[in-house]
Amino acid sequence: MNFEVISEKVYNQPWLRITIHCLFWICSWLIYWNWDTNFTLNLYDFSPQSFIWFKLLGNLCIILFYYPLIYYVLPHFFKREKYVTGTIAILTLVLLYALLSTVAEIYFLRNCDQCMVFLKATNLAYYQHFYSGILNQVANKIVKYGILLNLVYFLATPLCIKFGLQAYRQQIAAAKLLKHNYQLEINFLKSQVNPHFLFNSLNNIYGLILQKKNAKAAEFVTKLSDFLRYGLYNSLSDKMPLDKEVTLLKNYIELESIRLNHTKINLDIVIDSYNYEFPSLLLLPVVENAFKYSPDVIDTYIRIVLHIKDGVLNFELDNSTDQHLQLKSEGGIGLANLKKRLELYYPNKYKYDALFEVDKYITHINIAL
Repeated sequence: MNFEVISEKVYNQPWLRITIHCLFWICSWLIYWNWDTNFTLNLYDFSPQSFIWFKLLGNLCIILFYYPLIYYVLPHFFKREKYVTGTIAILTLVLLYALLSTVAEIYFLRNCDQCMVFLKATNLAYYQHFYSGILNQVANKIVKYGILLNLVYFLATPLCIKFGLQAYRQQIAAAKLLKHNYQLEINFLKSQVNPHFLFNSLNNIYGLILQKKNAKAAEFVTKLSDFLRYGLYNSLSDKMPLDKEVTLLKNYIELESIRLNHTKINLDIVIDSYNYEFPSLLLLPVVENAFKYSPDVIDTYIRIVLHIKDGVLNFELDNSTDQHLQLKSEGGIGLANLKKRLELYYPNKYKYDALFEVDKYITHINIAL
């Protein structure tokens, strides 16, 4: 079992991650406690039991700083380029850490008379610091007594481990994505360029020409040409500008709509910003599926909703369907590729739901861009 398999197993099992984290902090406490009691000037001999609790409280203060920093401040603020808010959050954590560590120190030392006598004899300035008021003590810890260096010292090891593993997982994910893109190329040639769609589009354009609707036919030839050109040259790119993907979907819907006589098409697109890049042809299999398996009879419909607001994409599609055909289509290559690509491009940032009812099929995709 190689390191990649082990790291993935640990990462995907919360109980195992929690166990390893607990073991790390226990080992960390034992190492620092052993160092303080054997190699530095300390107060352990005066009150061993209290000193142990004091070091435990110090470790707890570090933990209470570390986890909000790693799992909330960095991903929610700095990763989203909210640097001012993130800086304020870090300063708040520093103040809370200074306050908690000061309270722990006061509680330990003031309940140990021998400790205070020893401290007064060896470090009068620090002894007087304890009687300056809690706010002054917190300020002195930050300004004079190097609590920031203390934080860096204690957090260096867990941060290095965290960022090292994170970089390793990103490299593995990038390698998997590259490998999967090559497989998508094969799948694309097999399934994405649907021969039925191409045949139907050409046949419908031919019908427009016979009806002397040459301008309309020319318009749809252009749309079909743009669609095929996009699929040929851009489908294998990592990501494409969002506006091109939206144009592709619109062209596809218009081309498919030519052949429909009874099905009502309802397209609702509301986008607050196009300043995003989006995986090529990601949503097309769902739209293609709707047109492929929606019977063109009276009172049938296809409803497509694409909303993007504040960096969150909501895509909903529901369509009338024939039960036997729709159930058969669920295992198609296109939808299987969609699920794989969602996991590769947006791990832990998407939600995919598909619901089959008696006479309709509903798909909902939510993505944090």
